[in-house]
Amino acid sequence: MHITNLLTISIVSRRPCLTVDRVVWLMILLTSCGLFTYLIASKMAYLLAHPKNVDVSVEFKQRLAFPAVTICNQNPYR
Repeated sequence: MHITNLLTISIVSRRPCLTVDRVVWLMILLTSCGLFTYLIASKMAYLLAHPKNVDVSVEFKQRLAFPAVTICNQNPYR
């Protein structure tokens, strides 16, 4: 099993292989690098724009239900 990383660029350039293999490999590499750069740039532009999302809803009711209140005295010296 072979390990693939960016160091294989020098190996591929020295190894005798088909030109089609090199072109396909190079297209995949350039496409992925371009997509990575685009995604990083778009996320950085979004972050630097300081987006704000505020949604406020105010509702006034005529009558409110009073909550049940229980007072519990836990003092042992009553």
